[in-house]
Amino acid sequence: MAAEQKLKCLSIRQPFSWAVCVGEKTAENKEKKTSHRGLLLIHAGKAKDDLGSLKKLPGWTEYRDWFALGAIIGAVDLYDCIEFNTSLEANPHASGPQCYLLRNPRLFGEPIPCTGQLGIFSLPGELTARVETQLGRPGRTVQIPEDLRNEIRPSQSRVCYHQGEHYAANESFEDAIRRLDESIKLDASNSRAYF
Repeated sequence: MAAEQKLKCLSIRQPFSWAVCVGEKTAENKEKKTSHRGLLLIHAGKAKDDLGSLKKLPGWTEYRDWFALGAIIGAVDLYDCIEFNTSLEANPHASGPQCYLLRNPRLFGEPIPCTGQLGIFSLPGELTARVETQLGRPGRTVQIPEDLRNEIRPSQSRVCYHQGEHYAANESFEDAIRRLDESIKLDASNSRAYF
C-alpha cells in the first residue's frame, strides 16, 4: 500500500473508544482541525483511568472484555470536522473546540494490538493485512446495557457546562450564559457553572 494511501488511526481513551465503535459516541472533541475524511481506525489507548466508575457496575464482569487497551478496536467514517456551534448542542458528546463528526461505526471481532500516537496517525504497515481482514468481516453487534450507557454518556448538566465553557473561551458570551444557566437549572450544586 502506498504511503499516501495508508490507513489512518485515532487514539481515544477507553471507554470512549469503545463507545465510538458501537455508535454511542458520534463526535470526538479535539483542539485542532483535521483535513482527513473517510475511514478512520479507532485505537483504544492504554490508560485505564476512565474505566474506574465502570468497574463498580454490577455487570462489570460481563463488560470488561469489551474494553481492550492498546489496540485497534474498530473503525468509523470521519465525515466532517467543524467548530462546535449551536447545531451540535443536542449531541451529548460534542463540546469542541473542534468536533470530529463520526458515522458508520464498526466494532472489530478481535482487537489488534498497536501502539498509539497523538493526533491522527498512519497504521503501521505490518498491521495492514490484519486490519483489512477485520474490515472485510461484519462488525460485532453489542446491545449496550442501560447501566453502562448511563455511565458512559455524560449527564445533561455536564454537557451544558462543557458547551458553555467552550462558548466562553470563544467569547460567545450569550451562548455561554445560556448553556451555563441550563447546567445550573439541571444541577443547582454545579459550582463550576456558577463560577
